[in-house]
Amino acid sequence: AVPEHKNDLFIVGDSHQRIYGSKVVLGRCDIKIVGRSRKLRVNYRTTEQIRHAAVAILEGIPFDDLDNGIDEQKGYRSLMTGDEPFVQCFKSAQEEIDGFVVSLQSLSHEDLAKSCLVTRRKSDIERYVVALEASCIAYYKVDHNTLDDIHHEGIRVATMHRVKGLEFDNMYIVGVNDGILPLDVLDSDDKTVIRDHEWRERSLLYVAITRAKRFCSITGFGKLSTFLRSYQA
Repeated sequence: AVPEHKNDLFIVGDSHQRIYGSKVVLGRCDIKIVGRSRKLRVNYRTTEQIRHAAVAILEGIPFDDLDNGIDEQKGYRSLMTGDEPFVQCFKSAQEEIDGFVVSLQSLSHEDLAKSCLVTRRKSDIERYVVALEASCIAYYKVDHNTLDDIHHEGIRVATMHRVKGLEFDNMYIVGVNDGILPLDVLDSDDKTVIRDHEWRERSLLYVAITRAKRFCSITGFGKLSTFLRSYQA
């Protein structure tokens, strides 16, 4: 263990954004936060409407406070207000593509560079990139080998995992279909495994939504993810 000194360490964490499955308990790492921690309850980045929509995805899931306690989403608030997130299920993949292309065409070059298009799977990105190219909409891919660069024009394109830690004025979360979120990859009947997988997938959507500062669009086609059940008729 590292010798303890006064005011020698400052840590900020959010278990609601745990998308890789690893669980860290600070006390087990000899980092003593009992009686010394504070909850940052004021959100300066996104609107109250977007924050509320993101929190709704996590309803009913017990999240720890990184020290074996339970952290509830009570008492948190955003200083900004705005429109409710746009949520829609299109009849087909092409209709969804046509819908977001029309939305992007209304943005200025400056606003486009402050926007991001995200998918759950890397394999789905190409479908949307083809549509961007066909519509002459500039884009810039942000993947594990590249960083976001303000000098590049166009909407940013990335996966949900990649945008963790980033922020954009406008978020376009696409392909949020049943079977894609949660991703149907499990080969197990273990209830604990199934539950943990669903919780990580919910946190992933939470992360994607909370990257939006002012506007968030969540779309799919055929049948929306069960995570968005409250938006379905």
